[in-house]
Amino acid sequence: MIRKRRLDLGLGQAEVAKIIGCDTTTVTNWEKNHTSPQINYMAAVVGFLGFNPFPNGSTLAEGLVNSRMLQGKTQEDFAGELGVDPSTLGKWERGDRKPIGKYLDRVIALCPSISQHP
Repeated sequence: MIRKRRLDLGLGQAEVAKIIGCDTTTVTNWEKNHTSPQINYMAAVVGFLGFNPFPNGSTLAEGLVNSRMLQGKTQEDFAGELGVDPSTLGKWERGDRKPIGKYLDRVIALCPSISQHP
């Protein structure tokens, strides 16, 4: 996807690397499928692509993971923003538990697409 978008825009790998905030070798590795973008680059990659490459998910758990990934946040960082322990966020993302009450409100505030899930 990154290579196609880069070529469609007539950009070189160095230009894409500058846009995303990584080095040229990283872009080369992504384009050759040697590696995938790390979480800290996801928001910039999505911005460069101009669309969300992740499916919205059919469950609250999937939607939560996808929203976090789109924001380029680790579980630890995102859990901190939600005011919960990372293990709690992990349970929500696996579908073992669901956020309720004020925690559901926080999730919806940080991930508006979550409100579409039961």
